[in-house]
Amino acid sequence: MPRKSSAQLLAELAATNDGLVSKPVGIWSLEKLATLLLYFQAFTSACKSVGGGYYIDGLAGPGICKVRNARPLPYFAWGSPLLALRTFPEFQRCMFIELGGGNSASLRQRIGGFGNRAEVIPGDVNLELPRLLREVVPPHAPCFCLLDQQGTEVLWTTLEAVAATARRKRKPELLILFPLRMSLLRLLTTTGRVSESNRDQISASFGTLDFMEIYEGRVSGRLTAAEAQQQYLALYEERIRGLGYRWVRSKPISAPKAYGMRPQEMYHLIFATDHQTGDKIMQDVFERPYVLHYPVSAQPSLFE
Repeated sequence: MPRKSSAQLLAELAATNDGLVSKPVGIWSLEKLATLLLYFQAFTSACKSVGGGYYIDGLAGPGICKVRNARPLPYFAWGSPLLALRTFPEFQRCMFIELGGGNSASLRQRIGGFGNRAEVIPGDVNLELPRLLREVVPPHAPCFCLLDQQGTEVLWTTLEAVAATARRKRKPELLILFPLRMSLLRLLTTTGRVSESNRDQISASFGTLDFMEIYEGRVSGRLTAAEAQQQYLALYEERIRGLGYRWVRSKPISAPKAYGMRPQEMYHLIFATDHQTGDKIMQDVFERPYVLHYPVSAQPSLFE
């Protein structure tokens, strides 16, 4: 199958403004959404013979995103829930965990036309995700879970529970947003000692205090900023491998800079699976070249 061009990806991501609540995002979020679009299509195709598989969105949002600073007109993109529901071949069932409020109400309206294969579950991802895997997802069914956190919302105990879900032949696949620059580095400030509350918050996310050794190395000057950031990422990836996932890989998502300047990394996507086919597919998706900042930069793609 020929690879989609940047223009094709932007066209498939583009949503219609329906007047309901939308999530404001930076232009770099389109790369994350494109990653989902491409992997969803490959996942359901691979799982077509067993019904398409299950999808759980742990922090679902309202279902449509609005790109900040788009020009000349607003650019709306499908959020992860609608990308999943619009995927063909279809997922057998999609479940969207959302705490509530305007996001939940708007998402419910947007998924109304997809019947009983789409459901919004109100509540905390740390409680609902393990429950859904135990009680709703059949043990034999392939399952893909997105954890699109903005900070440290997902606790390590939740990932432990997901990986240890009873009676499953294979662990649920995970795609986790690791918010290194957006959140963790702000909590691990080097302008003063890290507070006890920040330390405890990050410890609950990592499931260990080992990150403090990296932090001390950064504060003392033994590690550069880049070295410390790489070690934080490597520690989290190694922790996930420790849960029994055979393949773990990551991809940086960067904000575009002006011509001649380096892009700035915003966060990483971390993928975990114990299925070799899933790893090969995501490796291909992660390595595809495309440029999606046209709605903001108004510059044509280099990869058309």
